[in-house]
Amino acid sequence: MDVVARHKGKYGGRMRLPGDEFSLTDEAHFSTRWMVMAGTAEAKTVTALAAADKTLTPEQVAAEEAAATGKVSHRAELAAKNARIAELEAEVAALRGHLKAASATAASAGGFDAASAAQGSTEPEPVAGSTVAPERMSRRHRVA
Repeated sequence: MDVVARHKGKYGGRMRLPGDEFSLTDEAHFSTRWMVMAGTAEAKTVTALAAADKTLTPEQVAAEEAAATGKVSHRAELAAKNARIAELEAEVAALRGHLKAASATAASAGGFDAASAAQGSTEPEPVAGSTVAPERMSRRHRVA
């Protein structure tokens, strides 16, 4: 028995998408919830709509959902959040570049170790021969 998936469903160990045509191994497996008989007018309509959906972009689908429901689509929200994440990642990369440049400049001037600054240490490492006062050093850097 040949059928067309009206909605997304699972049969034969595979996920069937709307418009997929497949054969049932037993007529008792037929489900009116998500299948229609192949060759019927409804099957032709489902197949045509599924083909049209495949040509739409996610933005077009989101706009149609928003127009139909009056709500912003989850896809649109997700796209906006992903764009914001990309902006923040670019900002973090730029800040890391500034940190490396500042560490290199400060290391050449003396006063702290650039390696510890690049690792994100909040306290500067004293360099041998440094004139940092002991009370300004953390406990782990003080020499007893």
